[in-house]
Amino acid sequence: PLPMSDANNLIAMPAPKPSCFDDFMGALRPNLEASRAERGCSRFDAFQDDSGKVFLLEEYVDAEALEAHRGSAHRAVFRAAVRDLLDAPPVIHVLAPMRASATPDHGSN
Repeated sequence: PLPMSDANNLIAMPAPKPSCFDDFMGALRPNLEASRAERGCSRFDAFQDDSGKVFLLEEYVDAEALEAHRGSAHRAVFRAAVRDLLDAPPVIHVLAPMRASATPDHGSN
């Protein structure tokens, strides 16, 4: 496994209810803007695939910047605003960059 102390990226997959998509996007926009303005945030973008699924791609200069984002007031406001707009809790993958010398752990059989 890669050292999670190096984790400074994440992909979040919120699942807004179809009937609440516009309200979800209305809550997301100020969170995107505030997150992008954070010291240490390199990227915070929203994407949608052809099936309508939403993906948030976040990149921070280091793990400390990611942790600072997690504790931000605007993130708490966003999470509270969308709680009832989601079909399920968001799936979040925290990612650490792979180094050329890293050997991924694929498990053993």
